Amino acid sequence: MKPSFAFDTSSLVSLGHTGIVGTVIDNFNITITETIVDELRRVSKNNDSHAKAAMKWLDRSGLLIIRQEMEKRKYGEDELFDICKIEDMILVIDDLKALKRYEDQVWWFLSIHIIYLLRSKGKITSRNARRMFNIMREERNWKDNLIYTTGRILLE
Repeated sequence: MKPSFAFDTSSLVSLGHTGIVGTVIDNFNITITETIVDELRRVSKNNDSHAKAAMKWLDRSGLLIIRQEMEKRKYGEDELFDICKIEDMILVIDDLKALKRYEDQVWWFLSIHIIYLLRSKGKITSRNARRMFNIMREERNWKDNLIYTTGRILLE
């Protein structure tokens, strides 16, 4: 049985830059909401690398678990928070500002934890994990923030 996680838009876009969307889908049950799908659609309308990363998920949306919102919220991560709290599911989130709203209320991972888990399961090599981390860092413009620091620790 595959582990289940709820993914916010920012973490999906980060992982979409890596070229391993299929591997992530093959190894994890990915729960999102219609609001997350809408956010991915909005991102995909831009003319940049984030749009391409979002499209990788939209092209495979039939393989994702798209949940109905219990209560329609302004932001997709708030809907995912509700799901995670009720179902004791881990939230995968790269939106650090949003994370501060509920970091002590649900279990959470950053997208880099997904790369780490795939490496730990032998689905990707250590070298590829570091390469993907560097791609995400460059594309997402992570400087010395929490995601970057966590990635350095996990992948050393």
